[in-house]
Amino acid sequence: MIDRATLTLIQGRMAQKLRELEDELGIQIDAYGGQYGNTDGSAVAKFRFIKRAKPATPGQPAVDPRRAAFESYARVFGFEPSDFGRQLSHRGTLYRLVGFNAGSPKNACSIERVSDRKSFKGPVSLVKAGFALAPKVAA
Repeated sequence: MIDRATLTLIQGRMAQKLRELEDELGIQIDAYGGQYGNTDGSAVAKFRFIKRAKPATPGQPAVDPRRAAFESYARVFGFEPSDFGRQLSHRGTLYRLVGFNAGSPKNACSIERVSDRKSFKGPVSLVKAGFALAPKVAA
């Protein structure tokens, strides 16, 4: 019988194997989710592939492609380049600003939920209002 404990064990083992694959391919893989019932269960994997930062060359820092894209669009949408990864709160849930969708003027901001890194889109006004509600992080 598949129960929550067994599903948790399976997910842990999957995560361990995925970390090995991440190192081999130089990408980040997020996997989460699963279901179980009285007689069966399934570990549902959802993947997001994100290129890791390019390794630093002598005399130059590492380049994170997500951050570079964010910094190039930040001022267009009224943000600062330093807002990359900044947390915001919406309906009691924490998110972080990770990018922009330049082709969508209504939902131009790409945010991800802090707890599970699930991606969402939202308007600039929601993100800016959420900055004010987010808990302050000490530097």
